[in-house]
Amino acid sequence: ESLRLSAAASALLVVAMWWGAMVPLFRLGMPKKVFEGFWGWNLTSFTWLNFHGLFLTPLMVEWRWTGGRHSPWELWVQVAVALVYLVVYLAFMVPRGWQWYPFLSPRTHWCGVVYGVLLGAMYGFYVGLNGVAA
Repeated sequence: ESLRLSAAASALLVVAMWWGAMVPLFRLGMPKKVFEGFWGWNLTSFTWLNFHGLFLTPLMVEWRWTGGRHSPWELWVQVAVALVYLVVYLAFMVPRGWQWYPFLSPRTHWCGVVYGVLLGAMYGFYVGLNGVAA
């Protein structure tokens, strides 16, 4: 129960970042022929399509079915889950060269801004999802 907000926010973030930012950037940065291949693969791979869109539907149905309201405790759990993920990413993945999210690097001058935006997004998901459930 305490992970509902974290799961919903994570799903919304993945879908929003993928379809709202990454795919348009790929479209702008890739040659047309390469993007067409990427686009075809993206829409025919069940795992890829499921991860970047379809899994959001059952999660939102379950969220509405259970009442949809989130408690402040769930917000704290969401922040804790994100902090654990960040520590694991920075302590174990980055040293091994698995830098999937360069913007999370604490070595950049703007990492405080990125971390602040992510915390703001978490609070925004909390307020937004509670507003929709009201």
